[in-house]
Amino acid sequence: MKKLILISFLALIGCSKQNKNSPFVHEETYNVIDNSIREMKNDKQTANDSIYYLFQRNDSLIVVSLDKEKFKVTTNAKKIGYFKINSNRIVITEETTPNYKIFELKKALKPFQIRINDNDNFSPDYLKGIVYKITSHDEKYFFEKKYKGDLSKIFKNKIEYTIPIIENIVK
Repeated sequence: MKKLILISFLALIGCSKQNKNSPFVHEETYNVIDNSIREMKNDKQTANDSIYYLFQRNDSLIVVSLDKEKFKVTTNAKKIGYFKINSNRIVITEETTPNYKIFELKKALKPFQIRINDNDNFSPDYLKGIVYKITSHDEKYFFEKKYKGDLSKIFKNKIEYTIPIIENIVK
């Protein structure tokens, strides 16, 4: 009985600690990001990545996993700031015509200050990540996974951060 109470107490502390670290007003946003990182850490191709970019357009959330900053899409995206989950850096980019305010913040983000010269060699690797469709009901957000894998075609040849309609990619 004492073990059960102790385990319950530790689980409660662990859950409240996770919520404290969340910069978001909506807990669901933090949870889907945390779960995405865990899922990509279990994938052989993204296991060593430690940088994650969050993009939102209309009703889609895109979590991109990177091992370095040298991707054109990351240099062209307007960054709001970043926060950390464990040793992973999560960069929030400016939303494009969002249907939902999933990036509504309850605490300030750290300013993004990494500079990459346009002359640097950019990685030929493909962009890896997960695409979610966002819905809302009773002031809660729900994230349905639509696609996982190579996201290069979403961002290909984009001068500025714009994402084509996600439905065309995931069908």
